Amino acid sequence: MKVYLFISNHKKLLKMYLPYIEALNKQLDITNSLVDADIVLVIGAWTWQGAQIAKKAKQMDIPYIVCPLGDISERNCKNPYLKRSLQQSMYQKAMYAKANLIVATTPMEKNYLEKKGWNKRIALILANYPTRDGRIGNGVGLDTPAAALNILRALHLE
Repeated sequence: MKVYLFISNHKKLLKMYLPYIEALNKQLDITNSLVDADIVLVIGAWTWQGAQIAKKAKQMDIPYIVCPLGDISERNCKNPYLKRSLQQSMYQKAMYAKANLIVATTPMEKNYLEKKGWNKRIALILANYPTRDGRIGNGVGLDTPAAALNILRALHLE
């Protein structure tokens, strides 16, 4: 299964996500062409580019998964600034509503997305990386989007 992987520039710049990005590139059969993709994985919640890729995927009848991966924070939930409100109304709501699956990496992300009511297909995959009990659900697990793809592969085979 060929995966078109979009990672927001913000995540690419943060050092904490570098091992994550490397792991995804090793675990997934990545394609650089949307036309060749069997599925699209959008990582990051607030980007116009991610929303445009999701829209193109939908137009091409390619399923897509959105994984905020920590972009939906407590601050964003409790203090929705004008910028976030505009993002939601302009493109984020449509991207989430039409997603084949949303992968929440923390219970807070899942609750926030459920309250929005944009999409009922929300999976909560709790990461445990680095492997300490106190870090369960911290949202930086190296296998979270890969696990979501494995779930979709299994469903596709049935």
